Amino acid sequence: MPKSAPRPGTRTLGIYSEDAGLRAQFATRLADTGRAAMVEAEPASFLSASATTSKHDLIVLDVGDGAMLEDSRFQAARDKLAGVPLIVVSEALAPERVRQVVKLQAADWLRKPLLDQDISAVLAQMEGSTSSSRVTTIIGASGGAGATTLALMAGHYLSQSGTVALVDLDFQTGSCGAYLNSQNEFDLEAVVANPDRLDAELLDLIKAGQRANLELYSFERPDLVFAPTARRFALRLLDLLTLRHKEVVIDLPNLSTPWFDDVVRHSDDVVIVFETNVAALRQAKMLLRRVEAARGGSKGIALLANKTRFRMFGNPISRKDVEKLLGVDHFHTAVRDHDLLTDAVNRAIFPSEVSSHASFVRQAHRFLSSVFGVRKSAR
Repeated sequence: MPKSAPRPGTRTLGIYSEDAGLRAQFATRLADTGRAAMVEAEPASFLSASATTSKHDLIVLDVGDGAMLEDSRFQAARDKLAGVPLIVVSEALAPERVRQVVKLQAADWLRKPLLDQDISAVLAQMEGSTSSSRVTTIIGASGGAGATTLALMAGHYLSQSGTVALVDLDFQTGSCGAYLNSQNEFDLEAVVANPDRLDAELLDLIKAGQRANLELYSFERPDLVFAPTARRFALRLLDLLTLRHKEVVIDLPNLSTPWFDDVVRHSDDVVIVFETNVAALRQAKMLLRRVEAARGGSKGIALLANKTRFRMFGNPISRKDVEKLLGVDHFHTAVRDHDLLTDAVNRAIFPSEVSSHASFVRQAHRFLSSVFGVRKSAR
């Protein structure tokens, strides 16, 4: 019998398994998100003529060693699902049972033990998409290019339409928190040592601060970069936030951290911020190629030349020079406004709160609109 019943109108995950550990994995993750309920039952009940499997939004069926697939009632039970996606979970299967799984036309087939990303993929399918949120990563090609400022502006821009998580993965400085004067005092030691402890309750505790609809996660922990569990911590943090929020903005340093490739590969959009001098452009070109290699192409990558104003004539480096060097046919620009940004930092507010009509703010918003426009208007 089911151990729990969902509230009316709540999405439900039906999990049919004798594996208590597997059920606990899903129960923990659903508790983290708070966005769905789970109904548990034994695999045998899936075959029952009275089973109400069509009432679930998604079903996870643990077939163990595959013996269940040979039950004569199995296909009839599958036909009753009425379009409900089925995820098959199993141990290693013999070739003939693998063929039986393929014939089921399941939405996915996962082999135990399941990893965190497997659980995330299953829950994302219940949300009705391959990703439960949209992730935008912003990277500076060189120090001082302005990536942190743009990440803050991106978070503030999106927060006008809904809740946004802004994640600062520059653990060396925690620049986003410093900018908004929201340093995090939570002792991360135990969480860093065991990232699996990170859950929805801890997310609220480690949050550096909140401005209206913008939740900030920023930590000044230089030692974290070298911790053996740093990659698991960073990816676990992002995993939970993408389940909680429809929009996640990441301020990612261009360092060769263990999580760099994972983050850019799974981001919906990547923004590279650079300056237009010879040294900075050389770094921008290397970073662009590195991001393209991680993502398998240039799709979803946008470029912003910050602190830049091209004149009609007499530019030391022209727009065409930049396009030729980077191997692109388009990029955006934003002007330098030292006084505006200094005032914003000193007051720990967003540049648009200092002056929404400043040239830098208008140009940055025009760029952000090109990245987020369709997404923002769809809310």
